[in-house]
Amino acid sequence: MVAVAYAGFGSGMLALVPLAQAGIDAWGWRETYRIMFWGCLVILPLLALLPWGRIPGGAPGDPRAEARHGRRRRVTSDKAHWTVGRAMRTAEFWLLAQAFFFTAVASYLTSVQMISFLISMDYPPLAAALAFGVAGMLSIFGVILSGWASVWFGFRRSTLVSFAGTLIEVLALLAYARWPHPALVWLFIVTFGTSQGARGPVISALNARIFAHGRVSSIYGLIFTLMSFGSAVGASLSGRLHAWTGDYAAAFLLAAVAVLVAAAPFLLTRRLIDAQEKPPPVV
Repeated sequence: MVAVAYAGFGSGMLALVPLAQAGIDAWGWRETYRIMFWGCLVILPLLALLPWGRIPGGAPGDPRAEARHGRRRRVTSDKAHWTVGRAMRTAEFWLLAQAFFFTAVASYLTSVQMISFLISMDYPPLAAALAFGVAGMLSIFGVILSGWASVWFGFRRSTLVSFAGTLIEVLALLAYARWPHPALVWLFIVTFGTSQGARGPVISALNARIFAHGRVSSIYGLIFTLMSFGSAVGASLSGRLHAWTGDYAAAFLLAAVAVLVAAAPFLLTRRLIDAQEKPPPVV
C-alpha cells in the first residue's frame, strides 16, 4: 500500500514536466513558474479538506484499526518505547538514513540536469521533457513492483536490483555523452523510471518493522527529512560541478559513487536484510 501511495510521485512527474517545458517554450520560464505557483496555491485548500483525522484510524469498524489505537495508547503510557532520540542511537536508523540520503544525492545529481544535458546534445527540448515525464510514469509501475518484489523475493534482492537500475541509468547518460545514440536515451528512461522511488516502500516498511513499538511516523519523518537534504546536496553539487568543469560527466560519475554508497547497507551488512522488531531500550 505504501508503494501505491509512492506511485503518486510518478503520476505528477508525467503530467507536470512536459507541461512545464511546453509553458517555457510558449511564455518563458518566469510566466510558466508563476502559473505553477498559483496552481499550487489553489490546490492547497483542497488538500486541507481531506479527512486527515480519519486517515490514521483506518477503515471504520476494522478490528486492526482498534488494535493500532490500543498500541498507540500503550506507547503513550509506556516509557519503554522508541522515540526519535533513542532511534538515532541505533545503527539501523543510520543505515536506513544512509540508503535514503545517498539515493537522493545520486538521483538529484542526474535528474535535475537530465533535460539540460539532452538539450546540450541537440535533443529537442520538448522531447527531452517528455522523456523525463515518461520515466516518471514508469516509476508508478517500478515502485509498485518494488513493494511486491520485497514481499516475494526479500528486501535484499529487490533493493539491489533497483540500485542496479539506478546505476545503469547513470552509466547510460555517461555513455550518451560520448556516443549519442537514441537507444541510450531509452535505456535511461526505462532504468531511471523503474528504479526511481523504488527504495521508498522498502525503507518505510523496514522502519515500521524495526521501530514497531514506538514513534514510527516521527522516526520515518526524520529519515525522510535527511533524504530531502540529500536531494538538496545532489542538486547543488550538480550545478557546481557543471560550472567548474563545463560538462555533466563529473556529476554523473559522482552519482555512480553515491549509488554504491546507498546500496552498501543492503550489500555489506545483514542488519537491514534480517531486520526484525527491535526491542525498545529499558529506561
